[in-house]
Amino acid sequence: MDNFFSSPELFHSLKQKNMGACGTVRSNRKGLPKNIGPKDVKLKRGDLPVFWHDANYSLTFTTWQDTKRVNCLSTLHGNQTVNKEIRSKDATGKRTVKKPALVQDYNKYMGGVDWFDQLSVYYCYPHKSQKWYQIIYHYVKETALVNGHIAYKESHPDVNIDQIMFREKVIDSLIPLNIRTHAKDKGNTVDKRRKRRLVERHFCAEYVNKSYRPECIVCSDRQAHQRHQTRNYCEDCD
Repeated sequence: MDNFFSSPELFHSLKQKNMGACGTVRSNRKGLPKNIGPKDVKLKRGDLPVFWHDANYSLTFTTWQDTKRVNCLSTLHGNQTVNKEIRSKDATGKRTVKKPALVQDYNKYMGGVDWFDQLSVYYCYPHKSQKWYQIIYHYVKETALVNGHIAYKESHPDVNIDQIMFREKVIDSLIPLNIRTHAKDKGNTVDKRRKRRLVERHFCAEYVNKSYRPECIVCSDRQAHQRHQTRNYCEDCD
């Protein structure tokens, strides 16, 4: 996770649930030592990373200077470092730096979060709302669709299906589940046609004769003196 979420308190709570965590963190986050900021720990490019370890909570914090200052927090790593070859402006064109292992893993796996964000907005539809729970609902739904597509491709490697085709198949499979079945209608013919018109899958058409505007079978009610005319009708049930 990135530094918007990372904190010692959160990482400790996740650790108690047997979940490790790693992420960038702000040096002034509550719960971190006071003497780890840039004014206290002066580093320049190429210096070895500095580590702090809290054995009580299995927390490891590191600050490291490369192109810019990087602060990371982890419950999965210790003070391990890896040798990393990067480009340089000197004669060889390369230089080797000792990079904290937790920074290496963060860069490796954080890309999955960015990749998910990219996949989830490809076929996203506008759903602005002032109700907070609707935002969460749509986010969870998008997560399920993206992960479902990935899982389907892994379990069916011989099937070539892109994300939009997968979403269309999900929609097609859900539509029959939401067509309500009901007992035999009682009452007059008008009520039967009205119920079918509201619950079954019919599509709207217009009469060719523009002057022909019969009463709407759904809206009109002669007994209540409510008469509504329309040019629209269903070609299947008339």
